[in-house]
Amino acid sequence: NQGRLRMSARVKIATLLGTNLFVGFSDTGQNELPVYDTGGGILTPAADYAGFIYNAAVGSPSTVWRGAAGKAGTDQTVTLAPAQTPTVNVWDRLEIDMNESGNLIRFGVNGKLVGVIASAGLTPTVALSAGVWAANTEAAANPVDIDWLAASAARDTGT
Repeated sequence: NQGRLRMSARVKIATLLGTNLFVGFSDTGQNELPVYDTGGGILTPAADYAGFIYNAAVGSPSTVWRGAAGKAGTDQTVTLAPAQTPTVNVWDRLEIDMNESGNLIRFGVNGKLVGVIASAGLTPTVALSAGVWAANTEAAANPVDIDWLAASAARDTGT
């Protein structure tokens, strides 16, 4: 409820096929993958979230980063333009910037604005945790490296 919630993380995927990854904010309290897609559409254990989703399940319709947000079970995605496809063992810097009301969410990849959800409607009073969540949807473990993660919000200066 501080306003201007921001996050940035630098991630690298070792094996693309079979990796489900969410980088962003979630209300799940860090105990489960907040948002994922195994090829049949987005599944959301989280009620409120905003971030990047990547899925490369066998037969998946999407192997690019997508912007996603949800409020109370209503999910939205945005196709990033230009498309942002991870490369094996290459770092991507993913950035999320949310305005004070939780409506406007901007998505940046490697320093460039690539997507916007203009009416996300996240409730500003819902506590969100920043994180990187990964799940393996195929047979072998797929490592994901995290170089750094930074999250911030507006500060009350007391004046």
